[in-house]
Amino acid sequence: MIDSTLLAPDFSYPTLNGEIFTLSEHRGKVIVLNIWGTWCGPCINEIPGFIDLQNEFKDKGVEFVGISIDSKG
Repeated sequence: MIDSTLLAPDFSYPTLNGEIFTLSEHRGKVIVLNIWGTWCGPCINEIPGFIDLQNEFKDKGVEFVGISIDSKG
């Protein structure tokens, strides 16, 4: 049994393709959550590295999720 006090709070967020990402649907995976802004140069520069890491670790139960905090993202 999973101790619910150890779980991250559940949330849902629309994706770029119109689907909804819900954290609890990915239970059992390691989620790397990157909150960024399209106006943030360093944030944009780190995206290729996150894509490379996602490709490297996707078969090991790791998923990288980016959430843009601005209206244009």
